[in-house]
Amino acid sequence: MKNKKPTQNQINFFDKKVTIEIHPLAEKAFIAWSKFRTLRIRASVKEIDPFYRPSIMLIKGAEKNSYYFFNSFSYIECEKLSGERLYQHCLVYQPDKFSIESLAWREVADLSYQRDINHFELLRTLQTGIGARPKLLLAVIGARELNISTYCQFAKIESHTFDYHRKIARNSGIKRSKCISQLYVPEDESWLLE
Repeated sequence: MKNKKPTQNQINFFDKKVTIEIHPLAEKAFIAWSKFRTLRIRASVKEIDPFYRPSIMLIKGAEKNSYYFFNSFSYIECEKLSGERLYQHCLVYQPDKFSIESLAWREVADLSYQRDINHFELLRTLQTGIGARPKLLLAVIGARELNISTYCQFAKIESHTFDYHRKIARNSGIKRSKCISQLYVPEDESWLLE
């Protein structure tokens, strides 16, 4: 499928006529991102000139004023929670399926740079959430092959940190959340490549 030329729009996120929902191909990634993200107090974007606000990529829906988002999860969550009526600069286009999924899962992978993330659980979620599409996972983390050392290089951590997080996950008896069970994460570690 050939991509259509992108268009730029100013969209009011709080207009009752406008609906903005998660794209179905990005839904698992959004669930995983919601589980791992750290809630932070964000600065109000109301004071920032609209020209300098980051553009959000959207896909036009079937209805007149319906749109789907597939990345910029943090920014969209901040916009929705702020309750401020403002216009947002958006880039509306029709990317291919691989682009939607890779940008959505990249949002999850970028959580590896957070301070309080369990890298073992995050890698397990990435591997099982993306499923049997290794090319997609390799594209997301920018590696040629997937193993613990390439993940550690991507996340900028030492392998002993990953082993420590694996030990914590095993020993702490973490109850599996609804988010993880929706991603079909296996209990054994056969998914993990050494």
